[in-house]
Amino acid sequence: RPMAAGDADAVSYIALGTGAVSRAVQDKLRERISGEDFSVAADGVTDDTLAMTNALAAAKASKRPLYLPAGTIKTSAVLDISGATIIGVAQGYRNADGTIIEGSGNHDGLSQVTVNADDLHISLQNIRIKNVDWGVKVRYMLHSHWQNVFITDSDNGIQFGNSSDSGGLFDRFDNIEVDVTDTALDVNGNQFVNANTFNSCFFRGGQYGAR
Repeated sequence: RPMAAGDADAVSYIALGTGAVSRAVQDKLRERISGEDFSVAADGVTDDTLAMTNALAAAKASKRPLYLPAGTIKTSAVLDISGATIIGVAQGYRNADGTIIEGSGNHDGLSQVTVNADDLHISLQNIRIKNVDWGVKVRYMLHSHWQNVFITDSDNGIQFGNSSDSGGLFDRFDNIEVDVTDTALDVNGNQFVNANTFNSCFFRGGQYGAR
């Protein structure tokens, strides 16, 4: 029969293994937050700004990662990644066949807007960002991990801290590639920027590779 509203709450799920307990299927399915649950098209045509904003808000509220599909996610405004964990699909050179976030050229791509206690851990994985002013701006980030992040075809790459905020501590960057027309990496902080690790990273800018 067709499923009725609430059926997923009535169906039980039990994992394999000793000690597993019964849970509602709906609760199990909600463990994973996908951009597609919020109508992220990733077709390179649809403006996915609102869908991404809603998906990021849901992921942050539930303290769960946001999974993004392969394809080009078109945006027309900056996306707030304060406290977010974003996991895309890794595929191809500079993630050309994986998850791509493409701006409209006159705005930043991803930005940490707020620096409350819940906003300081930001993880990015398997994402290419292109056609933006700054690829990613973070203000004050702690114990975060970025892996397989590519920023190309943009004016600037990563702004890590600024003259008004503290900066960043104990963060790890693995396989980060930035190739832009102006500044690839800008590191700053009005109190400290310390104990951050960069592994297998490449920064090239027409004005500054890193400063």
